[in-house]
Amino acid sequence: MKCRNCVLSLLFVLSNSIISAAQPVNYLTDYYPHINKAESFLIEYDYADALVHYDSAFVNVERGFMKDYFNAAVCATYLGEANQTFVYLLKVASKGISLDFVKGEVAFLSIQQTNEWRDFELKYLEERRSFEEQLDITY
Repeated sequence: MKCRNCVLSLLFVLSNSIISAAQPVNYLTDYYPHINKAESFLIEYDYADALVHYDSAFVNVERGFMKDYFNAAVCATYLGEANQTFVYLLKVASKGISLDFVKGEVAFLSIQQTNEWRDFELKYLEERRSFEEQLDITY
């Protein structure tokens, strides 16, 4: 009897996990409110609070929007969080944005002189190349 209850409990947990994983994300309730708050903090130069809200938005979705990853990278840079900056910028690369565009952002000028940036550039180009390989450019 105990084993049967364990199996039933396990099936219940698994079915709930499958159902919750299959439900689509509602960007109107799970993403945009956090992004709006992040942008409000960003225009006030409150990078720490902005980044908290960007992170909250990203945790709710499988893939965020390029401009949001880019803005989160800017916040992380101004907070001295280079590793987090690189993580977000790799997300930008996966959206197909050129490295030259990224290098043109004033916020990233200071970290472009580091050894970590040189390593990051290679990863960025690789990630962007993966994006380009997935494109269907036949007309």
